[in-house]
Amino acid sequence: MRPISLLGVAALGLFVDRGDGASTDVTDGMALPKRPTAVTRVGQPASWSLGHGYSRRGDHIEFKGVRIDHAGRETLAGFEKTLGRRLVLARDVHAASFVALSEEYSKDKNAVYYKWISPGQFWVVTIPNADPATFEVLDFNLAKDANRVWRTDVPIRGADAATAQVVNSGWVWKDRRTVYYQFTPLVGGDPATFRHLNQAFYRDAQHVYWSTTRLKDADVNSFRTFGNDAPYAVDKRHVWFGDSRLPHIDAGSFRFLHNHIFADKAGVYVSGRGLPIPEADAATLEKIAELAWGGCVLFRDARREYLFDPYYTEVYTIKWQGDAAVISKPVWFAESDGTVRHVATVSAMWKAGVLSRPVIERQPGLDNKPTPAWEVGKLQRMTDAIREAMELRLNEAAAAPDKDGKPLPQQGDE
Repeated sequence: MRPISLLGVAALGLFVDRGDGASTDVTDGMALPKRPTAVTRVGQPASWSLGHGYSRRGDHIEFKGVRIDHAGRETLAGFEKTLGRRLVLARDVHAASFVALSEEYSKDKNAVYYKWISPGQFWVVTIPNADPATFEVLDFNLAKDANRVWRTDVPIRGADAATAQVVNSGWVWKDRRTVYYQFTPLVGGDPATFRHLNQAFYRDAQHVYWSTTRLKDADVNSFRTFGNDAPYAVDKRHVWFGDSRLPHIDAGSFRFLHNHIFADKAGVYVSGRGLPIPEADAATLEKIAELAWGGCVLFRDARREYLFDPYYTEVYTIKWQGDAAVISKPVWFAESDGTVRHVATVSAMWKAGVLSRPVIERQPGLDNKPTPAWEVGKLQRMTDAIREAMELRLNEAAAAPDKDGKPLPQQGDE
């Protein structure tokens, strides 16, 4: 669940912020050159790739076959209106010293350039006052030279170039004075001790953060995370899902199993709401296999098997009954006060390689709730994953007892 970075957005379209870059006349009265055509290229020198879509052809630099000092002149005025400021298109580019630093940034011995891109067109502009000799790219639309830190082609006021460094690519950087979440200062963040943990969790000497939110009552010294695919964490007092606490989960016995599945001494749970998996045994539950279909994962405890569906963040219980199995899952409804209630159970029989049509059984006393008919289709879409889980079980059974000397669970209820 990792969040999509906004550092790269400006380079991918016209959704941009206003800056405070310097302005000069764009054309100085010169006629606007036309986009080169295939005919004009006949007899031209061979091009040499410079990386990031750039190439050198004789005394000129091209981006994907178009000269960067020709591209975008006809549409510059409209783009300047979108940005709300003037731009200086690249010209007199020194091809022999030109270097493509990244998809966005490039330079030659005389100037530094930034490339704006919109579908079907681009503009390579000169970055005013940037120093080519010391210019370096930090991250996507973040760069610096000896004197300034740059967001796209605009200097960031107050940023210290000498100490600017990336904390988490695409999201967080800092200098000696300030921690920046993208380009917004993180109030209270300590640059000297600020570091990335996992996912959107960060910490400094005194506090833990989820993105820009300081986690109230989080214990810095005992705070643990579980990888960049898991928005969960635990400290000595609390279990966290992002910036929310899961008050019904015991922190002292918390055990992270996979993605959105975790356990404590009282049970096993799924999703950021901590929904219980009925009858699952926390003491013996273990991950068995990651299945090929849909990223599903098979778990097993001493009595049953469980199939995790990452698409809906739900778990189906598999109860063996001889050569057949019952596949079931509770259905939860969120109440207006934020509580979640078990209102029904969806189930189907697997036998001889066929899944029966799922049925929905309401919980007693909840006839006023709508029938969750959509659960039928959700269970049916799991057919291939169920088949894969069954084949895995049959293969294990053929080699029983298994490698640990333990027999497979034979049935759900005795």
